[in-house]
Amino acid sequence: MVRIKSISKWQGILITIFIGLFIFLTGNEHVEAEQTVNRMKITINLDKNGTAFISENWNVSADEGSEIYKTLKLEGPQQLGNYSVSIDGKPMKRTSNWNPDASKKAKAGRYGQNGNELNWGITKYGTHNYNIKYAISNFVEQTKTKQMINWTFLEHDVEISPHDIAIRIQDQNHKFSKDNGYGIWGFGFDGQTQFNKRGQIDVNNSKALNDDNYVKILMEIPKGTYKTSYHLNKSFDSVVKDAFKGSDFNYQDYKSGKNIKNDLLDRILWVVIGALSLIGILFVIWLVLGIRNYSRYYPRMKKLQKQNEGQYSRQITANNIFELYTILSFIPGNRQKQDNNFLTAALLQLVKQGNIKQETVKEKSHFVLLQQPEKDAPEPLQALYTVLYRVEKDNVVTESALSKYLSHDSNWQELTYEFSDYSYAYCMKYSLVESSDDALKTRNKKDRKAIRWAKWLLNDNHQLTEEGIKIRTQIVQLKNYLEEFSLLNERNIKEVSLWDDYMLAAAALGILDKVEEQLNKVYPEYAQESVYYNTSDHPFNYTANFSSHVAYSSTGGGGSTSSGGGGSSGGSSGGGGFR
Repeated sequence: MVRIKSISKWQGILITIFIGLFIFLTGNEHVEAEQTVNRMKITINLDKNGTAFISENWNVSADEGSEIYKTLKLEGPQQLGNYSVSIDGKPMKRTSNWNPDASKKAKAGRYGQNGNELNWGITKYGTHNYNIKYAISNFVEQTKTKQMINWTFLEHDVEISPHDIAIRIQDQNHKFSKDNGYGIWGFGFDGQTQFNKRGQIDVNNSKALNDDNYVKILMEIPKGTYKTSYHLNKSFDSVVKDAFKGSDFNYQDYKSGKNIKNDLLDRILWVVIGALSLIGILFVIWLVLGIRNYSRYYPRMKKLQKQNEGQYSRQITANNIFELYTILSFIPGNRQKQDNNFLTAALLQLVKQGNIKQETVKEKSHFVLLQQPEKDAPEPLQALYTVLYRVEKDNVVTESALSKYLSHDSNWQELTYEFSDYSYAYCMKYSLVESSDDALKTRNKKDRKAIRWAKWLLNDNHQLTEEGIKIRTQIVQLKNYLEEFSLLNERNIKEVSLWDDYMLAAAALGILDKVEEQLNKVYPEYAQESVYYNTSDHPFNYTANFSSHVAYSSTGGGGSTSSGGGGSSGGSSGGGGFR
């Protein structure tokens, strides 16, 4: 059996460099979940009274539900004002009495307030940009010693938790900096806080946020800077001490004037970076030369198609498309999306065999289990059916249930290993792959250089044989055919079973939509004759989206933030969800 080996930290860094350089030298897909805040950008403008004028830009993908809402937790004399919402730059209309139980149609194009909630209609499914503006008076608090902002911009375990967040705090009348007496700390996530050159504060995450993260900011402000009416009967130091509990920050460092976590480590890091700069440049040059060798032996799909321009193959050069998984994995840039493509192909194959059927309710697709695959069915199909059986409820498999199961790395890897093991056995049987050591013994000098680089960059001890490269070429020519058959003299090929197989290949190659579009033109009767359309009007689109969503679920004075801490005091605008 074959496994993609685990990589060391340094190999991971070098492979990351390789990917970046490869894209730069030769030249990419984001899949959205059913209700997801992809990005959140928050800008806070402060006025002389300590009022915050807040603008939040949310990039949201949703294909169900009727509204989005966020909650506010105001403290003391804080009050809400100037509330408005727009979608894709178009202002929405305010509803005075917001009804969260109203229909999607009633909420479309409208926003309102329900108690401590700010609500607005999803309006249109798909990916859209929402801009939420509001003001909070007395946002700045005056302690017995200093002023501060103590605010939670995102609560933990909320549906609106974005993948990425960026926060900017600014005041046109004040320049924020450590030298001017300001401090900044972030809690609940991995990221950075910093004073930029324009006297603003920037906060960003460095790792994708998840439900366990929260985003809380504590900002130190010199006493008397703002004319706020919010006064606390405690010192700023006591707030800091409470916030630092359970965090990575050290209260004694703060007391001695340090605002940056791991201050010594950061200084050492900069020295090391400076010392290694020249070595790094030389290394990059060496790496670029190696990548060129590697790219000659293992070109990307676009280059392979260009090399085979005008050449077509009408054959799936295996018993089934799943036997070719390993061949495709040797095409650079293909591995990241390959598992998703083959999951789509496997679901369609189970539909074709009568093991499952697809149903669509309110534009949401799910699968219904019918019967187990035959014992001689390809192992990946049997493994996938077993997974579907584990998550079914009343024989129904929903996208959310399968996503939850496969979001555990071990479950996802176990399934993808079934594809790679099955294909690897086929490739070894027919001598389509061989060990890198064997390849180095028989190839010419140029090929040996490329193989050494491929072995190191891919962290894989197997390479394509000459016969394997021929099969790769046939796959490329098959893709050429599937992408261009409507332009060729192929309008007389109307054998439904053949096109059913071609659609499986199109799924594995990630071109289902292109092939379906052409097929509708040259063979419009296919939709009435194919088994895929028995229970769905759009089987390929819905299956591809289903797979994509599932696969996606299965990524002080500045400095690092802390993953914990923050204390329990302060207001919040970070709760919320979807309805």
